[in-house]
Amino acid sequence: MVAAIISVLAVLLFSISKRIGSGMRSTKDISNMRGMLLAIDLFSVDHRDGGRIFLAHDRYEDRYGYGFKAWFQYLRPYMGYDLDDLYTQVPAFIAPGDPSAGGRKSNLSLPAQAFLRRSYSFSTGTLDTYNRTYTWKKLQIAKPSELLFFANHRAGALGTQWIDPSSQASLNGIPTDWYSGERAHFAFLDGHVESIPVKDVLPEGVRHSIFRPVFQ
Repeated sequence: MVAAIISVLAVLLFSISKRIGSGMRSTKDISNMRGMLLAIDLFSVDHRDGGRIFLAHDRYEDRYGYGFKAWFQYLRPYMGYDLDDLYTQVPAFIAPGDPSAGGRKSNLSLPAQAFLRRSYSFSTGTLDTYNRTYTWKKLQIAKPSELLFFANHRAGALGTQWIDPSSQASLNGIPTDWYSGERAHFAFLDGHVESIPVKDVLPEGVRHSIFRPVFQ
């Protein structure tokens, strides 16, 4: 009888400990995403983007030191790292709940591949999709609190920077197993971060509209 009680208590303690651990990782992830939002704001101020949404892949090729780089390289100096240091992974680009730690190992061929490890992708909904080197201006968006900016994504594993709602493979990259409740974290254009059940953002879900911009 005593052994059975101890066994039940052990299971309960393990379950509670697991939930606490998941909650702590979830909180840290949301903090990561808010840090990225701040870095984006600072970058945009420094580069006088005229109110354009930060997203473009090669919009800064004419600016000294930038060249053809991706978003996660542009943000490095605003997160305490050198712009061109490809040998050091920025920890904030890896979600604490991501079991693959960004999806790539730094010893795959070259140490420089460490910079490709990341757990977030941006939404194509904030792009002028006719020209991926151009982004909308924030003032063009009628409901920035309802437009997805970036989110948890198996970006490193998929070798992508974008979440494309027209691609099932891309949507499958939004994780259901990183945090409790089959939820992932989503950062919106107005700067807030939400934890949302992944099923709600899929094509038949009640929040799928977060991928589509509504214009003024």
